[in-house]
Amino acid sequence: MCGICGLYNLSGEPVNLDLVSRMTAVLRHRGPDDQGLYADGSVALGMTRLSIIDLSPAAHQPMSNEDGTAWIVYNGETYNHRELRKELEAKGHRYRSNSDSESVLHAYEEYGEDCLKHLRGMYSFAIWDSRQHRLFLGVDRIGIKPLYYTQFNNTFIFASELKAILQHREIPREIDLVSLDEYLRYCYVPAPRTIFKKIKRLLPGHCLSIQHGRVQTWPYWELCFQPDGRRSEQEWIEMTREMLRRCVQDELESDVPLGALLSGGIDSSSIVAFMSQANDHPVQTFTIGFNIGTQDYGHYDETVQARIIARRFGTDHHEMVVEPKVLDVLPKMIWHFDEPFANITAIPAWYLCRMARQDVTVVLAGAGGDENFGGYPRYLAARFLPTYFALPGALRNEIFKRLAQAIPQQADGYSFLNRVQRFFLGSAESPQATYRNWVSFWSQQSLGVLYTPQVRQEITHQQAPTVMDTLLAETGDNDLLNRIFYADLKTYLADNLLTYSDRMASAHSLEMRVPFCDHRLVELAATIPAGLKLKDFKLKCLLKKAMADFLPHDILNRRKQGFSVPLSSWLKNELLPLAKTTLSPKRIGQRGYFHVSSVQTMLDEHLSGKADHSARLWTLIVFELWHTMYIDQNILEEPSFSLREWNLLA
Repeated sequence: MCGICGLYNLSGEPVNLDLVSRMTAVLRHRGPDDQGLYADGSVALGMTRLSIIDLSPAAHQPMSNEDGTAWIVYNGETYNHRELRKELEAKGHRYRSNSDSESVLHAYEEYGEDCLKHLRGMYSFAIWDSRQHRLFLGVDRIGIKPLYYTQFNNTFIFASELKAILQHREIPREIDLVSLDEYLRYCYVPAPRTIFKKIKRLLPGHCLSIQHGRVQTWPYWELCFQPDGRRSEQEWIEMTREMLRRCVQDELESDVPLGALLSGGIDSSSIVAFMSQANDHPVQTFTIGFNIGTQDYGHYDETVQARIIARRFGTDHHEMVVEPKVLDVLPKMIWHFDEPFANITAIPAWYLCRMARQDVTVVLAGAGGDENFGGYPRYLAARFLPTYFALPGALRNEIFKRLAQAIPQQADGYSFLNRVQRFFLGSAESPQATYRNWVSFWSQQSLGVLYTPQVRQEITHQQAPTVMDTLLAETGDNDLLNRIFYADLKTYLADNLLTYSDRMASAHSLEMRVPFCDHRLVELAATIPAGLKLKDFKLKCLLKKAMADFLPHDILNRRKQGFSVPLSSWLKNELLPLAKTTLSPKRIGQRGYFHVSSVQTMLDEHLSGKADHSARLWTLIVFELWHTMYIDQNILEEPSFSLREWNLLA
């Protein structure tokens, strides 16, 4: 894992090296082991490196080819770099290191823009080709490694994180209100948008070329759901098991200590099972538990299940029970995310990554298993939608209106019951709208009440279909579940789970690898009939059968738990001073985005127990903290102050 950045002055003027140096320096947390800069007139590349493969000076970046006509900065890992090396050396390419980055550079020399089709791994990179005066950027197929870019005053700028681009202090920090709208819906900003109007994120499976003053982006890979009904269930089980085993084994190469994040769920447990098979020494595993007060919050703690797996495979298990000091870590977390990001599970991820970094530099984690193999309860509900929409409209509306009203309003804003309620309330429209409401924390109606007239008018004027609606209609697959899997892989996985995994790991100079996001496994899962993944209305049915000989019955059949914290309670206790300050009528009124009365009503209803608005309130609190840091105060170095010192506690 590394940090990359660069500039290309399309006018031909020499680059501002001081700016590139500042951009590189602010990415130091992503790569504390080495730092480099290359400049060639109108182009400059910057790099901070976390050394993983080939720790010698020969692997220093920016790295050049044999004659110095092409240079690369590379973030991530190419798991097939050894096979590529053999192939490229046979074609006459000469290597100076054992780095996987060098294989990517030689692959570009040999195959040009098609080099991306030869790579297997997680990556984002930039190559300067001086012979063709071309800057070429690419990101991996699933979007594991981020890359942001902008073109401003005839200068093209890119970086692994937004904060590096913002080192160019003239770039307007104008908020994209459509991005704000989508952030509130989903708790993250879906690519290619960012919270800033002038900055974009390169989409997964895409590349970008700048040549002769022209900027072009295009996809080099697309995921196609083409279920193959010719294979038996047993064949799919064996193929899934062997492909997952191969993906895990391929991601074990490292010249530094390596371990696994272990929750006790089927995804991380499967990874540990195959890591143990491949290693001749105990796997280091890491789990955290929470000491979060006297109330019964046992369902937020997975240490018991993790211990079962650790004992099963004889791992070198590390476990820590922490008392999350949310008010202390929030400023750092907000800074590392660059954009408003309200997934509350980032808090336990922060502590888990911090703990793991004390012993290892690389960890494997289970992100992607749910999206590929049907791990979310909402997928079971979605199976009923075609039958439900075959009912007469009046009957349909009445049934689900009554079901929605029967669910207690006090349900935790992140809870299953709360999501079921949103699901039912949106079910009168269409299957797509129903699913969009399930994954949205704000409905169209509630957002309409939240915004001030000016903001609402501008969003309505710009508003295209939501990213979720677009993706659900994009695949052309007739199976609703496959369309949902596709949309979740493109949004919930790429923009949410992989974003917080990258940011929380990089904040602690830790590399996180995700075998379930290997594109070979993703492509395989896309050919498995959806009915086998959720057979007999069981989540991850096929994956569980694939791992039945390896994992204990209790682990395979336990109810899905998730990785969360008791936000609803915190907002009434530990986080109440923060909520009162950040959502005060004076502060909300000065911002001009939201109606003061709407925000105050939500807070009052939550505190009184009349309704649980924790998820919505959290999106507003995080937005206010982010706005204070990135817009009001322009804080470009990791904050060391507390919220109290920042005058943000009542």
